[in-house]
Amino acid sequence: MIGLFVLLGLSGAAFAGSYLVYPGEGLTTASLSEAAAEGGALEGRVTREMPLSGALVAELSEEEAAGLSPRFSLVPADLPLYPAADPLVDADGHGTAVTGIVVGDRTGVCPYVEVVPVKVADDDGGTSTLWIQDALEHVISLAKGDLKGKKIIVNFSYSTTGNLTAPDSQYATFFANLYKSLASYNIFFVSAAGNSGLNLSAGYYAYPASVSASNEVTASAYRQSGSSVALDKTMNYGYDVVETAAPGTAVVTTNTLGGYTYMDGTSFAAPYVTGIAAYLWANQPGLTPTGVKEALLAMSTGRPAMDVIAGGPLSPELLMDPLPSGATSIPAAYTPHASAWQLDNVAVLRDYPDAFDFSDVVVVVWDTGVAADHPDLTAHLRTALAHDATAASASSSDGGGGGCSLGFAPASLLLVIPALLAAGRR
Repeated sequence: MIGLFVLLGLSGAAFAGSYLVYPGEGLTTASLSEAAAEGGALEGRVTREMPLSGALVAELSEEEAAGLSPRFSLVPADLPLYPAADPLVDADGHGTAVTGIVVGDRTGVCPYVEVVPVKVADDDGGTSTLWIQDALEHVISLAKGDLKGKKIIVNFSYSTTGNLTAPDSQYATFFANLYKSLASYNIFFVSAAGNSGLNLSAGYYAYPASVSASNEVTASAYRQSGSSVALDKTMNYGYDVVETAAPGTAVVTTNTLGGYTYMDGTSFAAPYVTGIAAYLWANQPGLTPTGVKEALLAMSTGRPAMDVIAGGPLSPELLMDPLPSGATSIPAAYTPHASAWQLDNVAVLRDYPDAFDFSDVVVVVWDTGVAADHPDLTAHLRTALAHDATAASASSSDGGGGGCSLGFAPASLLLVIPALLAAGRR
């Protein structure tokens, strides 16, 4: 369904409506409070405060928005990021598939970490800036509370669709502020490059991939046949934008029916990278998010097929230096789980969990929710910390809200397999 969604042209011109308001250049979060106070530029216009992530939601007229824009950064609260309220229910199936690649007992790259599911999309897979901002507020509240001191990795398997041939200031502003907020709490972010077949280093743009930060990494997908590895040219790429690549073709993962399915797309390369990042942090707990990114880039082997178009496929065996006690070499190839070929390269990591300390590493999946009753996932979910960001409205965290279905898509394609039924994109 990805190809059916067309990105709207967003000029950044002021309009009357709800805005996410951020401090502009040279301002601080305190500047927002001053603007909202009596006599401030936003007096009587603020409908919701998001202090942890440094944003306000304000209802502004066209003239008010135009007057604020030189001092503050404004992003429409309903800026579409693509188009089911319980985070432990997944009507779409995308979130369950992504979660299964991170931690599934039989399909997961790293089935030793805990996952906090956060629903940021509706039943059709659609999300918006407001819902993502609400999810950001939630993960920061966890970093300050229940997960204080933990190493948190956010997986966001989404990307804008359409052939953007110029930077979009609104998307850029939104994700730059998001990365800055996450960095303040030492949170690492993994996103999907998208599936439009665009070279993001040659005049095309996709978000969040086209916004870089020291605490984030973007993953493309590669196809693997035996020892042959090549970038899947139907996916987005770009040497200085898309930092790495991971398996993203015929990836075996969990579905919402309690079984398994094959999936295609950078949506499923991203959680592979998330799983490897979890191993890195469990092995080297002193790393900062910047250190995690540098280590991931060092692990990207830069095979010739990838050199000019992406950082390279991950080489997880580089983690094993020195090798765990009892291991004498990295197996050239073996299949511990015949249903999950994508684990060939990480099987040795799975077989030596004692070499890592996973107690302080937590993955937060921003997606369509999760089938919490899947037998491969149940034991790995921190259900008490789950959150439904789609319940957010511009006026409060408790209201209802709707998302627009244009522009931003889960970076996935479903392969229909007769023997394995799956809840797919409609």
